[in-house]
Amino acid sequence: MLAGIFESDVKGIHETLQALRRLHQTGDSFRLRRISTWPQSEKEKSVFPAHVYDLRLMPEEIARAYRESDLLIGPSHPEEGFGLHVLEALSLGLPALLSDTPAHRHIAENAAEYFKWGENHDIFRKLKGLLNNPLRLQELSKMGPVRARRFNTSKV
Repeated sequence: MLAGIFESDVKGIHETLQALRRLHQTGDSFRLRRISTWPQSEKEKSVFPAHVYDLRLMPEEIARAYRESDLLIGPSHPEEGFGLHVLEALSLGLPALLSDTPAHRHIAENAAEYFKWGENHDIFRKLKGLLNNPLRLQELSKMGPVRARRFNTSKV
């Protein structure tokens, strides 16, 4: 699962799609679910087209998308603010591969794997490793809800 607006550079979608294209070219099997508030552009499709492209999902649909996914890729750049989608994914036990930014480290701590933000080669390398390590994915799935419980509306 990859959420965010392709046209917004700070979301990191473009470099992630480049890494996914490379992963696909190596023969690794996966399905990409994209979620955005903007329609999929021709430019985005030319980098790597999503197998499923969800547009403007309602909250209950987003929750279902998390539950149906095997991994969240969160490629935001450091300029991006608090990653609510990261917190939502962790709370539901969805393993996460995140860009190494202060916001992501604050939210997930050690309950996620990290890559160097903006570097599609590192995204590719870390993604390939995770997809071939089901035990690590299970471990991250168990750790996520524990980390997510640190955040709640009463504290906010």
